[in-house]
Amino acid sequence: TLKEALELCLSGISVVVPLLFSLLIFVGIKSKAKLHFNLSFFFLSFAFVQFFTFSSKVFSEEVAIYTIALFSFGVLCLAPSFYTYLLKLTDSGRSFYRHFFPPFVVGFVNLVLFGLFSLFSNTDYLEGVSLVKKLLIWVNVYSLVLIFTFQNVIYITKMIKLLRRHSAKIGDIFSFDEGISLSWVKTFIVGYILFIACIYIMSLGIFDEIEWLFDSVILAYIIFAGFHGIQQVDIYNKYLHKEDWDDVVQESVENEYISNNTNNEAENPSVVDERISEIKNQVIELLEIDKLYLNHDLTLVDVSKKLNSNTKYVSEAINQGFSKNFISLINDYRIREAQRLLHDKEYHYLTIEAIGNKSGFKSKSSFNNAFKRIVGQTPSEFKNA
Repeated sequence: TLKEALELCLSGISVVVPLLFSLLIFVGIKSKAKLHFNLSFFFLSFAFVQFFTFSSKVFSEEVAIYTIALFSFGVLCLAPSFYTYLLKLTDSGRSFYRHFFPPFVVGFVNLVLFGLFSLFSNTDYLEGVSLVKKLLIWVNVYSLVLIFTFQNVIYITKMIKLLRRHSAKIGDIFSFDEGISLSWVKTFIVGYILFIACIYIMSLGIFDEIEWLFDSVILAYIIFAGFHGIQQVDIYNKYLHKEDWDDVVQESVENEYISNNTNNEAENPSVVDERISEIKNQVIELLEIDKLYLNHDLTLVDVSKKLNSNTKYVSEAINQGFSKNFISLINDYRIREAQRLLHDKEYHYLTIEAIGNKSGFKSKSSFNNAFKRIVGQTPSEFKNA
């Protein structure tokens, strides 16, 4: 029937599309970063999951049973692969292999059982075939019900916490958030939760009549994740040189060690205040005289190098001396520059977007949002006032 043909077509496309994204991302790894391997593996795992649904519609039960191993392996790799992708995208120096222990254990058990299944099938040992079938169902059903459920509660929580830490961190390091805020990941997580719900609902078999709707939603989700995943840059390798970011990480480790070392005496408060005041004055000079804020890609590392200081001291001076983080400080200066340009008749011919760009903002939306937040008006309202 037409309905069955539509479901089969959607199911087949839902296998091909994640495979295509996986291949495109994998091919682009050399030109981007190794972190994209984890994202490529996520889409490959997604294809395994969707292939099980497709095979159950196309092949006989005897053939389709062989794809159950791909399904359980794929579904258990989804959360770890995307979580480790996020770890690499937002941080460094973590151990990733331990996250894949459950799916590989289940995969190994399935391989052993399929070996026994093939062996017993060839010897007409029907009791053995029946026993292995029951074991296969038991292993894969329980891995889905128990491991998959527990795993996703943990990883979704971890991803949300990771995003919150990332949002706080980029405000202290970067003067912009375009391409690095990972706002698309928030939508991805919501979609992933809905995808999990779809798996459980479809397993009940009570919504078979609208299975095409589930397939359509899943396909749209795959396309969304693939489109944004391909566009996502390696944040720290693109905007910070590797050696610079390694220095930031090393400073963080050293400072943590010092703060945790109880044998160290507390630093003299007057010395700290003097250092903060000195660096604050140097930062003001850099911004008001050298106008570093006009650099669209300005980072805390750039300012620290100009001052021949480390990022910890400069960040501390900004947070305590100005009572704001790095991006807020830089945006304050950019908005002042934009206000000057908007009132200067020499620049009356420039568009609002051009004014924002000339003031140091990377996009019109970020300029409008910052202007409205700081001034209380949009740039257009301010210009016409």
